[in-house]
Amino acid sequence: MHYIVEMVVLADSPESICVMVVDDHHLVLDALCAALDLQPTIEVVGKADTLEEAKELLAEARPAVVVIDAKLVSGDAGGIVAAIESVGLPARVLALSESGSVQTLRSVLRSGCGGIIQTSAPLEDLVAAIHQLHAGEAIFPVDALRAVSLSAKSEAAPVGSNLTDREIEILEHLTEAHTTAMIAEELFLSAHTVRNHLQSIFNKLSVSSQLEAVVKAVGYGIVEIDIREPVIELVDQDEEFDGDSETTALDQDEDLVEATT
Repeated sequence: MHYIVEMVVLADSPESICVMVVDDHHLVLDALCAALDLQPTIEVVGKADTLEEAKELLAEARPAVVVIDAKLVSGDAGGIVAAIESVGLPARVLALSESGSVQTLRSVLRSGCGGIIQTSAPLEDLVAAIHQLHAGEAIFPVDALRAVSLSAKSEAAPVGSNLTDREIEILEHLTEAHTTAMIAEELFLSAHTVRNHLQSIFNKLSVSSQLEAVVKAVGYGIVEIDIREPVIELVDQDEEFDGDSETTALDQDEDLVEATT
């Protein structure tokens, strides 16, 4: 299964990643904590079997990543996202799902989680996902994103209803992993104008990067993601595409960051 990720280059850190695990299946909870604790780069700082218990532990445990069952009996992953925001933690949330259904993925997308991984995935995939989230990436299965966009196509989109036709057109280009320069050339616009449109898109969707914009737009049926090519990697504008990559990456434009700071 291919995943769409936002690549962030950070300096190597020798510190362990503090992780909290939340699952109401006690055997799963204990097994996950034991397995993750054996990883040299991960430290389990808390575990909980209910959403309320997890919320109470947040301030004390201060995890960098929370791994949570997407369908807790006591609540969903969105509850922990809201709790993290309320205490001002910079933690990321990774949802565990037994199924890869459209309904589950849409719920996770809208909850604000940083990614989702199926419980059938091997341990090394979970460990890699934790590291990716901690590095600032977002992880979602590309084929499931496409299914979400198709199922939401006929639904009204309360989010993004104020986007202009041009902004939606630019979003469609982003789903094809086009850079700012490529979009400008295709639409006969200046790069500066494209950046202004991107910032407007970010503001209207309440996101801060191209990946987040695409994920949210797909989740609410604003645009579709057409995965006809197996893999595409978007790199810096001065580099070329590498069609052999295992993932689809949407880099946040450094020029856009400079232009908006």
